[in-house]
Amino acid sequence: MSYCRQFDQFNPLTGAAPRIPFVALGEIVGRARRLLRDATTAQIIELAETVEWIIDSAVLDATKEADAECMPVLERVQRSDGQWLRDSIFYYDICPKPGESFPHYHHAFEVLALWLVAALARAFFWQEMLDSGRVKNMTELAKAEKIGLARMQKMLKLARLSPDIVEDIARGRQPVGLSLLFFVGNPLPDDWNEQRAVIGGLAG
Repeated sequence: MSYCRQFDQFNPLTGAAPRIPFVALGEIVGRARRLLRDATTAQIIELAETVEWIIDSAVLDATKEADAECMPVLERVQRSDGQWLRDSIFYYDICPKPGESFPHYHHAFEVLALWLVAALARAFFWQEMLDSGRVKNMTELAKAEKIGLARMQKMLKLARLSPDIVEDIARGRQPVGLSLLFFVGNPLPDDWNEQRAVIGGLAG
């Protein structure tokens, strides 16, 4: 799930966050944009590319370390992207050019928050297209959006997430092992109570 591709259809500085049922996302977006106010969209996307590279590198390093020590490999979905980034970001030089105020390390985490909103906004837009009959089926929608059908099916799961789960992920309060990638890559119950039970299992 590329950070950069999410921003193709959701401007990180002006894109509208889905408010229903995710009331808290407006607050999260507002905070992120206040901290990113000195950056342009192009600069934010450039930082998103860096963030994605750091996370991918962290996952690769963890895999190599596990193999070297004959330990179980830690899959990317077993941790949130925020956790991967938090453990690795200070190994990299993220600092502004002389006379500028962007980027700093803390800006990278606001990019993650906006990426979450972008992914949800995209999923809700697709679901609305299907529900309203503006497209006949998911196959037609995937063709119109120029995305693989299997990827779209996985992303649409995000439109069914419980609002409190989304808020916990956005605020970094989720248990280890819970991320959007977890829900995209695993079976997702429609019932919100059953979703919370899945999370309870991860927390335990």
